[in-house]
Amino acid sequence: MGALAVGSVVHIAAFAHTDAQRTCKGARVSMGGRGGATLRRAVFTSSDLHCNQAMSTPGRSALLVEGTMRLKAPKRERSSPGGPKLAMISAGLSLPHPSKVATGGEDAFMIHVRKAGGGSIAVADGVGGWNAKGINPANYSRCLVHFARNEILKLTRKEDESKEMINKGLVFMVMKLFKDGLEGKKNSSAKAVMNTAMGRSKVPGSATMVLAQLDQGTGILEVANLGDAGLRVFRNGQVVLATTDQQYEFDMPYQMACREFVDMDYNTPADANAERFKVEDGDWVIAGSDGLFDNMFDKEIAALQQEAALKGSEAGDEYFTAQVVARALAERARRYSNDKLRMVPYATALAAENGQKKGLGSLVNQARAAGGKPDDITVVAARITTVSKNVTKALNGAEMDSRIAAKEMQRIAENSIRENAIRNVPKILPSGTIRVKAGKRV
Repeated sequence: MGALAVGSVVHIAAFAHTDAQRTCKGARVSMGGRGGATLRRAVFTSSDLHCNQAMSTPGRSALLVEGTMRLKAPKRERSSPGGPKLAMISAGLSLPHPSKVATGGEDAFMIHVRKAGGGSIAVADGVGGWNAKGINPANYSRCLVHFARNEILKLTRKEDESKEMINKGLVFMVMKLFKDGLEGKKNSSAKAVMNTAMGRSKVPGSATMVLAQLDQGTGILEVANLGDAGLRVFRNGQVVLATTDQQYEFDMPYQMACREFVDMDYNTPADANAERFKVEDGDWVIAGSDGLFDNMFDKEIAALQQEAALKGSEAGDEYFTAQVVARALAERARRYSNDKLRMVPYATALAAENGQKKGLGSLVNQARAAGGKPDDITVVAARITTVSKNVTKALNGAEMDSRIAAKEMQRIAENSIRENAIRNVPKILPSGTIRVKAGKRV
């Protein structure tokens, strides 16, 4: 008889030494080769085990054990269901517009790290046109990312509780958990999370937003973007996924707003673009506000990401590397934004817009369009990695920092809501459609 496979159920009759007071039913034993079969880490699962005492020695007994036994693999050979899990090890950085340093700019981002795998990131860009109404656009974008993270925490907590109950074998709760799980699946999409965040952000303002979340088991990255906040996935220096900007017209992006403070049409997450993409270990996810993508072409981002990742990996773990990549991209984008002669993506788009309006792409229009676009610049860099002991330190560091940042964002969001509740401003803007955006239009 050859070696038995893991999970095999066999009938045995063998002597096994055990303490006199220990029951053999359900006991885990290690046995040598018997009849050509290797029985390791066997677990008795039958309720009809027969244990007959055959002989005794002081303090110990030899029992004749008969029954059914299911074999388990040694711990080192076991693998998690569905194969290896993927996680996003993420870091972010926000650099405000030079004129908005005192207020911290109008962008906001959030990171949710899961040590068991998966994870989420989001970037929101407060629409600068609200400054003319005496409203700080940062309040709305910060509320959005705060409530988005809160919703993701609630959903993942329910998911973890369901798995724990099933693992414990609490059968009576399985049906309820299954029903809750179906409801949770409906509410856990990227668009649904954005919609919940919009509904809870009770402050005046509007914002563009991009949100991505990774399913640790399937490796599917789900992305939703509204407006011109964007996301790219890079694999070996090549763009394999890029979101598409949504605009009414040039420099007037789609944006969501709090209905209690506006008397006009506005977008909702239902209008957002949605993408589902299978990522792999080693991929890089780069999310950012338009301050990044208006000032750097994708090929420039890809080249700098690879360069920074190499430097970071030589000096630290995956989390340190993500921090190096995020900082390198944000600082390079800021440098380009202040370069008055550089043809950045925004300048190229402006030149095309001028050419379409004038009927020609004249040198005059090209000259007027040249130069970077000063703006708030926010970057979140996330490395896709397989969950293992080797990345535990990196995941712990990323999780701890993301919690600290979330606490500060919570304080800001709660203060903003409290302040505007006291003001009780009924409606801020006149009827119409939200089409405001501080830009470099000429």
